[in-house]
Amino acid sequence: MASIVGSAPLERLHAGDQALVEDPQFQAQVGNSRSLTEKLIEAVKEAHKSCVDTETFQLGQEDVDNLAIVARNINMPTPPVLRVSAENVSVESGLTQVTEGLLLYQAMLNATYPKLQKNEQVVALIADIKDLVVQLNKMLKMANAAKSVQPTPAPVELRLDSEYRVQVAIHLTLVHLQSFGHDMSRWLRQLDQSEEEEET
Repeated sequence: MASIVGSAPLERLHAGDQALVEDPQFQAQVGNSRSLTEKLIEAVKEAHKSCVDTETFQLGQEDVDNLAIVARNINMPTPPVLRVSAENVSVESGLTQVTEGLLLYQAMLNATYPKLQKNEQVVALIADIKDLVVQLNKMLKMANAAKSVQPTPAPVELRLDSEYRVQVAIHLTLVHLQSFGHDMSRWLRQLDQSEEEEET
């Protein structure tokens, strides 16, 4: 399982997206998506606190590389990393990357939560992901009326034949999802014109 390589470079918008981003309806959707993303980030913390019992597994800890062999044995997919960079990535492409990434995380959580003794917070987190995917698809349809990402993730098969493997799987999924959420938040902030108005 590849490790997260830090925050993706999130810079200026693609040149062809200015009119879309300035649309008041699109801006309303950006605001909604930012709120749901912040809710998601908080939900990750609550989920980790409630279901990860192994004391050495902490959010923000640099233990991902140490667990790489276990992750491969579990058959965990490579975690999606948001790579939205500068003028050569359109809003449409960015939205597609974000949505597809969230769906993979949802699939990983779907495969893990039935094995958890305490899974209520993870079930709530999955619901938050679903809400955010619906919201991002609204934005994607505004960017390209003919395109949307199917909101049902493909199933992921994980080898969770011990409590330790379950703990590794949920821990790594939440660690990577938290990082992905922070990158999403930074990218959505770029799209939010109210940020520029506050700074001027």
